[in-house]
Amino acid sequence: MEFKVAKNTAKVRFCNTILLFDSLAIKQLLHQQLISAINCLEKQLNVTLDKVSETLELTLLDNSRQSLECEFLVKYRSSIALKIAGKQQEDAIDIASRLAAFIPTIVINPTPGETFLDVNVQVTSPGWIDFQLNDKSLGIWLQTLTQRSAQLSEELSAFPKNYSEAEVFPVQCAHGRCCSLLRLAQRQELIHLHDDSTWQIIAPNPLPWLDANGQLRLVHPAERWLIYQIARTVDELICPTCPDCVKVAKALSEAMLEFDRHCRIWGEVKIETPQLAQARLGLVAIARSLMRSLLQNRMGASAPEEL
Repeated sequence: MEFKVAKNTAKVRFCNTILLFDSLAIKQLLHQQLISAINCLEKQLNVTLDKVSETLELTLLDNSRQSLECEFLVKYRSSIALKIAGKQQEDAIDIASRLAAFIPTIVINPTPGETFLDVNVQVTSPGWIDFQLNDKSLGIWLQTLTQRSAQLSEELSAFPKNYSEAEVFPVQCAHGRCCSLLRLAQRQELIHLHDDSTWQIIAPNPLPWLDANGQLRLVHPAERWLIYQIARTVDELICPTCPDCVKVAKALSEAMLEFDRHCRIWGEVKIETPQLAQARLGLVAIARSLMRSLLQNRMGASAPEEL
């Protein structure tokens, strides 16, 4: 395994190893990998790191929606090495590098061809461990969300509560707007939806998330911000603890409506770059599915298809 070390920075690129994709939440998958890495470090150091795993946190970093030049779309950060270093009286960068060496690349939906979700792992001062998804991995993850949209409600933890109309209505409006966009796209044969009420996109399959060079087509700041909010929503809703539902729902619905204002699907986009229009519709389908789950599973409200 190769370490490329600059000042206060070590960057590690891993080969592919297999981990069953048993959760839609990237955060949960990375959490599993870090727990495994901590166990390996305990064996290497011949110590017991009591309760360190219980304090393990992963933070989804804000992807700076105002900047088109933002270096990342989906990146997580862990400070666990700093906590371990404090207990062991060792250098945090060294501990972080050891942990990183035990973290394999995640695999998603293993098939006979074995498609992998690659994660770049970077160790930086004072001892952060960062996990960044590349474009191919984001495309795979987004496609999985569209394919499993019918199962999403079952996957998400349900804590229905009663909320006021003022809290629920904006989310219902955004959900209805998603349905309208998908219905129109179906009529114009940009996409084909499943016959039932799942709103699952069945064609094109897969959606053209990547261009001919393997780069994600979705580069507009509003697209980036919506992807960030999708990742955040999935992470928080699959978590067994109940997050601030209204805050999560508001952020996702606002990101969806901002995307709708700034990212065109029809007109020149449909004619000249239909693949971009289809990828954008994929984001709409994912956002709709998440808002439906928020409304029904958390807010105890209906998810109307039109208002």
